[in-house]
Amino acid sequence: MQHTSPLDPLNRQRESQDRIPITRLRTQRPGEQGHSFIQHGTSTCPLAKPHSNREQSWLMLRAETAPNSAPVAVVPRHSRSAWFNPTQTMPHRSCTVEINNSSGSFTLTEPRLFTESGCCEVPPPPMIGPYSNGSAFFNKSTGAATGAVGVLTYNLFNNNLDYGKVLAVMYSVPYDRNLYSNWCAVGVFDRGTECDYNLYDIMYNGSEDSFSRAKADGSSVCYQADYVMVNATMSDSGEAVVRVDISELGMY
Repeated sequence: MQHTSPLDPLNRQRESQDRIPITRLRTQRPGEQGHSFIQHGTSTCPLAKPHSNREQSWLMLRAETAPNSAPVAVVPRHSRSAWFNPTQTMPHRSCTVEINNSSGSFTLTEPRLFTESGCCEVPPPPMIGPYSNGSAFFNKSTGAATGAVGVLTYNLFNNNLDYGKVLAVMYSVPYDRNLYSNWCAVGVFDRGTECDYNLYDIMYNGSEDSFSRAKADGSSVCYQADYVMVNATMSDSGEAVVRVDISELGMY
């Protein structure tokens, strides 16, 4: 598995903006706030509301491929969206996160979720005990040209140890896999770390201080904390699976 940032110098240039196969773009503000649309001549095709609840910066992208053809699309500036062709069927984009607790003394409690794109259709179990497992399923929003992207956290609880840490799993399955790649990251953060956009942004874009990140190819990515080791693999497909294993290191 390739251990690089999804926004390293090469990828930053490639992935820093939404791209569509047209010859020239110019920007202007959309006439309708809070919705995406594609306009062909005088007809308008509604798409979907913004893929997340946080405020979006919108761009209106006008394709000038021919004098008599001027399709217009409104897309989130920072989304993993793609140019939507209403004549095509939208592809499936989802991510299943499977967590296996191989430790004999740690219990995973109080799961929290943040979805940057898509939604959680099957939530994680409230608790994953020693030698147990659980899973969650994240899917793209219905009718929206977005992927399944977000972060999941669990508190790490140990009866014999005052261990205030949080397990975090970041997953990213973009809508347009011709332009973007699947990424995952696993790490252990201090207790009290919020499961929000800031954590997602750190694990997707930031330096790997409390976590390890990798581009998905089925190989393993590993992060070792003081008492636990977290290993993960992710498949390189539009309906991806992330498999996470937590094991304990020698404590006594």
